Amino acid sequence: RRMRRSCHRISTNSTGSMVSEIAEVTRLGVEVAVVIGATGVLGGALADGLAAAGAKVAVLGRNAERGEARVKTIQANNGTAAFFNCDAISRCSLTEAHEQIEAKLGAPTILVNAAGGNAPQVTVTAERAFEQMRQALHETHVHVADRIHLLGYRKDVQRILPAFDAYALSSRREALPLSLVEAFAARLPVIATTVGGVPEIVLHERTGLQVPPDDATALGQAMARLHGDSALAEHLAASGRQHYEQHLTAEHMVASTLDVYAQALAQAKAAH
Repeated sequence: RRMRRSCHRISTNSTGSMVSEIAEVTRLGVEVAVVIGATGVLGGALADGLAAAGAKVAVLGRNAERGEARVKTIQANNGTAAFFNCDAISRCSLTEAHEQIEAKLGAPTILVNAAGGNAPQVTVTAERAFEQMRQALHETHVHVADRIHLLGYRKDVQRILPAFDAYALSSRREALPLSLVEAFAARLPVIATTVGGVPEIVLHERTGLQVPPDDATALGQAMARLHGDSALAEHLAASGRQHYEQHLTAEHMVASTLDVYAQALAQAKAAH
């Protein structure tokens, strides 16, 4: 979040000839480029291109071996780069990396998010993934298969959600999932694992129930608790909807963003 305030943002999903294209159309000698996911194929190509254009490149990723190899490649071509071990979906990790980057390369001015680009040539469609899940379910859990519905990709989620009794998020890794915001908007009681930014909006026993990640027993107990306590379920549903209306609507997000810019401008004027 700290990096995003003052950075330009580049987003792409194709490598192509981006290395030469970036170098040809830009001259970035005074820029410090932070490339999240630079240990992957896509991020690595972007890092190479930015370095070729003259930017100092912060190579961010979780694979130290690939990260250091990327740095050596850039340095072999007379570029400037440094590797920073960082988990792209962890705010603490990103904040720590920002401080290290600022100390080693200078204040970041370009932020590139290429996380998840390790193998862009491999495409797994949602339909194929759901079909594999359905097949596995019927083969291994015949006794409950008729109670579980895998609907695949849907564009009408807000129409379907009111039919649910509750919403459970069992993710091992998340940033701030939109699905939780949708569940709040649909006035559903929520159960969610304490990963990423989830605890920021799922406040335990206030707007939802928190459970640890990778703990099926805790998740099951929370679901049973909601099933057996209709008053709690109604309280969480109402509180979640209220939290959505007060903090999570598009209008509120726009107003909050404008307020951040207004504060930054006021501070800049005061400093001069």
